[in-house]
Amino acid sequence: MRFTISGLFFLLALLPGWSQQDYAVSFEHEGLTVMGTFTTPEGPGPFATIIINPGSGASDRDGTLPMIGANIGCLYPNLLGDTLRHYKGLGEALVDSGYAVLRYDKLEYSYPTSLGAITFEKLWLPVRSAIDYVKSRPDVDPENIILLGHSEGSTLIPHIAKNRDDIRALISVGGARTPFDSIFAFQLVDFTQRCNGNVAVAQAQAATILNYFTQIRNNNWNAGTPPLFGVPASAWYDYVQATDPVVDNYNENQLPTLFIGMELDINVPPSELDMFEAQVTITDDFWLIPGLNHYMTRNDDPKVSQMLSDTIIYWLRGQNISTGND
Repeated sequence: MRFTISGLFFLLALLPGWSQQDYAVSFEHEGLTVMGTFTTPEGPGPFATIIINPGSGASDRDGTLPMIGANIGCLYPNLLGDTLRHYKGLGEALVDSGYAVLRYDKLEYSYPTSLGAITFEKLWLPVRSAIDYVKSRPDVDPENIILLGHSEGSTLIPHIAKNRDDIRALISVGGARTPFDSIFAFQLVDFTQRCNGNVAVAQAQAATILNYFTQIRNNNWNAGTPPLFGVPASAWYDYVQATDPVVDNYNENQLPTLFIGMELDINVPPSELDMFEAQVTITDDFWLIPGLNHYMTRNDDPKVSQMLSDTIIYWLRGQNISTGND
């Protein structure tokens, strides 16, 4: 059942917040060091722990996104000149309600020129090693580890979870039911149209991407197939094998799962939430939050919306996923 958030969730804001402790942490993944921040409420725990699996691109642990350039001026004019830090804002809000949170720098951010051979495992699945890391901490409740995927991260968390038995719940925020290549092709053309760019060029670029992935899905690639976005065809093949279709992975997990869409999301439109609702059979929790864009903020405020964090907290408590200090 689709729910639209109301002001009732702001009752959560009346509850007292926790003092927070940040720890600079690192863990190994595929021979590289992943750097991150682990934040806990005050106290020894053990805490239910949320790992934020970020979206596409070379983002840092905060999700730092300077809102500059012509496209930003076109798409988000009232945020132009601001800097978004959506993973930091979301993480701190969740810790404020008693949950521990791990967020980390993506490897392509930390190693922009020295990643070495790119594989699906290396580039997209550091969260596997993140799970192992948090389980080694005495302040983490190993029975209550939650994966929160944003955007492309939502596509990956059910694949990761279905091969493990140590994940308590999944949360999709701004995730797409449509495969990566199709949603990216849509964005190319849609953003160009919105900003009065060269639509014919954008359509040609989109067609190239879709044709490339048709070859990948049909297994019509070989060692001579060129990389796309710097990623070899072999890694893209593993990617689509693991994530197509994403809805099957969610259904196979049989885990408590929350799907959140944002009303003003132009990257992953609310219609993607509709498709999840029509095809996912293991949950009735599909929530649309009014007035928010893909980056979890309003179009005139760089702060992560409290409606989003309150919704997640409300749902977690409804699943009896409690904090270490409850």
